[in-house]
Amino acid sequence: MGDGGLEMGTFPKGTSWGGVMCCKNEVKGRLIIGENMKKVWLASVGFLFVVSMIYGAALASELVEKSDTQAVEAEQEKPGLPLTTQSKHLDRAMTDSWGAQKGFFIMQNLTIIDWEQAKAILKKEKIRGGKQYHTGWLTIYTINGSHYLTKQPNIDLLFDFLKENKLNAEGFGTE
Repeated sequence: MGDGGLEMGTFPKGTSWGGVMCCKNEVKGRLIIGENMKKVWLASVGFLFVVSMIYGAALASELVEKSDTQAVEAEQEKPGLPLTTQSKHLDRAMTDSWGAQKGFFIMQNLTIIDWEQAKAILKKEKIRGGKQYHTGWLTIYTINGSHYLTKQPNIDLLFDFLKENKLNAEGFGTE
């Protein structure tokens, strides 16, 4: 088709689209679109594409943000639910402090407890053992299969605590 025409119908001279003159002559069977009309059409399609991509990205980002927030709120709403090394929303500073053991701790799915809870467990449960790491983190394994991760306020505090409370240190090691 010469002059960039499109099969459309009959258009009178002076027909415009979007304020742009598109018909130089009355033509039956096709619409003669000038170069300016092509540019306007391509720009409009491009603009609509960019707007839809930006809107889609913003919508997806909002949905991801909402789902992350809802997951954190769900974990916070259930105070009885223990935090483990596989929990999705752990503090990055904490997981980075695990050092070289990070992968091992995650794989073991240890329940994270504070030092006060660890002392109570050491006193009341039958302990299989555990390990003190140079990062200050301590694993505790019980006979019943529970396994915990805690951060001691000071390195070797575990052994001082066990000695003070006349508890057996058998099964505990250091890195």
